[in-house]
Amino acid sequence: MGMRPGGRASAGSSGDTQPQPTGATRAEPSPSSVSMLSTTAGGAPDVRETRFRFDSGLSDDAAGSADNSTVGSSSGGSGGSGVGEGQSPPRPLSLSAVLTEPLSGRPGRGGGSGDGSVPPPVAILCHGFASRKDCGLLTSIAHALCSEGVACLRFDFRGNGESEGEFRYANYMLEVADLRAAVELVRGPLDRRVAAVVGHSKGGNVVLLYGGKYDDVPLVVNLSGRYDLAAGVMERFGPAVLEELRTAGWVRQATRNGAGKGIVYKLTQQDLDGRLALDMHAAAAAIKTSRVLTVHGSADPVIPVGDAHEFAAVIPNHALVVVEGADHVFRAPEHMAACVDAVVAGVLASMADVTSD
Repeated sequence: MGMRPGGRASAGSSGDTQPQPTGATRAEPSPSSVSMLSTTAGGAPDVRETRFRFDSGLSDDAAGSADNSTVGSSSGGSGGSGVGEGQSPPRPLSLSAVLTEPLSGRPGRGGGSGDGSVPPPVAILCHGFASRKDCGLLTSIAHALCSEGVACLRFDFRGNGESEGEFRYANYMLEVADLRAAVELVRGPLDRRVAAVVGHSKGGNVVLLYGGKYDDVPLVVNLSGRYDLAAGVMERFGPAVLEELRTAGWVRQATRNGAGKGIVYKLTQQDLDGRLALDMHAAAAAIKTSRVLTVHGSADPVIPVGDAHEFAAVIPNHALVVVEGADHVFRAPEHMAACVDAVVAGVLASMADVTSD
């Protein structure tokens, strides 16, 4: 995993060793260190995977304003740090990541020299609610893109998987801050081009919110994202929980992550209000430069396919692929394959268009 001068890597460091911030505080989240964990042959032929940790832009304690920042605006940073005079800034959270790369000698259609002199561009893949970077859909996309010469960075959002932080229900804009840190990691220490940001379910909302805020990547890929964030709340929690939440301000909830492990978390009225305040219409309409691809299953029981058509109606440079019969996670092998094929085709087409512009 090549790093340009200025980046730091510690080979063989353990996951318990947390990277420390260095340098001056910046308005934008800036990964200040990278801890190398291991490099192995990937789960597919001709693929190398490097597992490492990198700094998020904001700690949970310092990021309150980021979670309520204006959506659909490209101005401003990621929120204030809340650090008073004479106080040390909070340490950024350490996020767990894996970079999947094609082995040298296979340039593919995605770019890169094949001999390692020009590294391949990187697509950044984002998981959904209570999921993880190693879920089947993201892993399948990563291996398929690698076969075409595009590297992939997958990471666990704060509070998920192997990353630090508290698991929370909403925190969309904090996850946008995590994604921003990943983008800056690719462009900075890794010294690569970002080919696309791809997100599934809640991750689809995160990449669209990222596009509305920054609009600085060639392609945004939304897999099964939700257009109306007010929808789905009653279905998930029910009237009794929402009433208790309204009166008490918080309520304990439980869910399971993508590996089936139970998660107990604190649902707060503030978190719910933060979700309800987000305007996906405004965020989507603010994407002017990036191309957007939406892939959605026609039989999605969690988020109806109508949400995909709403995005298509709002975003100017938008392509829509509806996978007939597919559910929310493209569970059937043929639906998974159709989703992966659509993502790969979209990324390659976007890169070809950018090259020709």
